[in-house]
Parts: sequence; C-alpha cells; structure tokens
Amino acid sequence: MQPDRKKTLILLAAFALIALAVCGVRYSEARSSPQERFSDASDFRYRVDLNNSGEDELLLLPGVGRARANAIIERRAVRPFTRLEELKDVRYANGRPVFGGTAVMTLKDHVTISAPRPPRAAGGMP
Repeated sequence: MQPDRKKTLILLAAFALIALAVCGVRYSEARSSPQERFSDASDFRYRVDLNNSGEDELLLLPGVGRARANAIIERRAVRPFTRLEELKDVRYANGRPVFGGTAVMTLKDHVTISAPRPPRAAGGMP
C-alpha cells in the first residue's frame, strides 16, 4: 500500500470515529428525560410559561413532579394564571394545597405567565 493512501485511510477512519462519537453524545442527550438534562435549577436557560407549557416543560421546574404539573394544567383549564401567587390557590382533588409560600417563591425565577394560547383547530391551522 502506498504511504499517501495509507495516511488518507487513517485520516478517514479518524474522522469517522469522531463523527460517531459526536452523534452518540447527541443521541444520548436527546434520549434523556427533562429531569436528567436539567437536574440543577442553575441549568435553566429560559422560563416555563404556566399558562402554555405542557407537562414535560412543567416537570423542569424545581420541586414539580407529575402530580403538581397536572394540578397546574387542571387549574389553568378552568382559570388561567395572571399572577405567580395564584399557585397558592391550586388544590389537589382532596382539597389540600399543591403549593405553599416557600414553593411559590422557589419558582419565581423559573416561571413566566403569558396569555393562554387558543386551542388549535382539528385540521391543524387555527
């Protein structure tokens, strides 16, 4: 085998390995859960909208699990949020409050409240 051809094959193999490594990292990031990607509140790059975010986005909030996320979704379906303090009014089915004052203050830097978006039409475009 010629020396130039051997160097070319070695370089191609190296590039292929690097490409596989990069793709593998991106694949593993895409497959991780929201809690794994944002395990620390300092990892947040944006605020979660209480009136328009889905369950997966609400789960990114510190201290919010599925029960709290679902309680937020149920409450906003009846009456959208206008202020952060309204989280104190959210109740579980048994009447217990979902959030106390400390939990609400923990969320203040992580949430935003905007007007709710209208539901999409069944055909796709509103």
